[in-house]
Amino acid sequence: MIFIPFLMQFFTIVMTNHNLFSDALVRGFVIVSCMPPPVSSAVILTKTASGNEPAAIFNSALGSFLGIFVSPMLILISLGLSGDVPFGKVFIQLFGTVLLPIIVGQYIRPFALSWIEARKQLFSKAATCTLLLIIYSALIPLL
Repeated sequence: MIFIPFLMQFFTIVMTNHNLFSDALVRGFVIVSCMPPPVSSAVILTKTASGNEPAAIFNSALGSFLGIFVSPMLILISLGLSGDVPFGKVFIQLFGTVLLPIIVGQYIRPFALSWIEARKQLFSKAATCTLLLIIYSALIPLL
């Protein structure tokens, strides 16, 4: 979360010195590099690679919560830009979309584990379809 923005600083120097992209696009690259990783794609890609899913969920959730504080600070350091961030609203939104489903899932898991295991292939396909839906919904405004 901190390495990528500083690596991007190097690339912005190269891009700016060689006039490869406009200044606005270069600033956009820096801002995107300061954002936390997306939760859903990290978990699904980890699952696809037969990785440690609980660790991926934990890392993604932690990155999202740290991103509330770290991302604005990195943007300020990298670009000298500042703005108002509604920390309370962002925290509540992240709690509802990231942490609450994890807590509910961990609570329900002991009771539903055998039912879920019997339908593992179905849930795997649902996870893949969800990732495709996320990508599709992100690309639809561009069309």
